[in-house]
Amino acid sequence: ILKNVCPFMRMYNLMCDKEKRLSAMMYSYYSFTSIFNSEMIPLWFIASRASGGLGLSTSQIGSIMSTSGIGLFLYNSFILPLYAHKWSTLMLMRLNLILISMLYAALPLLSSIGQVQKGDSLPEWFLVLVCVASIANAVLNNNTFVCCNLIVNNSCYSDERGAMNGLVMALGSVFKALGPLLGAEIFAWSINSKNPFPFDYHFSFYLLSVGCVLLCLYSSSFPLTLNSKRV
Repeated sequence: ILKNVCPFMRMYNLMCDKEKRLSAMMYSYYSFTSIFNSEMIPLWFIASRASGGLGLSTSQIGSIMSTSGIGLFLYNSFILPLYAHKWSTLMLMRLNLILISMLYAALPLLSSIGQVQKGDSLPEWFLVLVCVASIANAVLNNNTFVCCNLIVNNSCYSDERGAMNGLVMALGSVFKALGPLLGAEIFAWSINSKNPFPFDYHFSFYLLSVGCVLLCLYSSSFPLTLNSKRV
């Protein structure tokens, strides 16, 4: 009776199952990575070019974020349904983790292109390039979260999904609380420390890139049964 009534015992019972434990931790780890990225990118947008940022104005950042939201909506509505059913959940998650790892590693290159003289405005082609990168970031993050949610729900029986989703939301919230604390602090340290490469402004991006590679390797231990609903 105690196992069924006490929420901590129910959580313990869920985490004792290998598939549930693997999927719950994957969701939690990626929650940390995602919120780390969400906290860092706006700071990078607004940081000065001298420190490794993009030196964007608040209005330019608002336009880029709005464009990213529209692009993500169109992608989810018209593009994702065309190929999502052709890939297994685990394969799609690994592919997105590899792609977003490459994106994180490439993003700092934007700081070294589109340079302008002090007082001049940024060229339009550079703002378009930043928009494309921002949309790609949003799309890949969205895809990975969709896959994480799918494997969480595939790891349990239908009558356990409420408890399982409550558990991963609780774990994810803990990791999301750590993300802003570490993400903002690490990025602020990297752009202000004046350390040599790769511990300058590249450091936070490379840290995220390595984190996604490690998550991809971690997912290799997942059983193929997570590709389909548990019955």
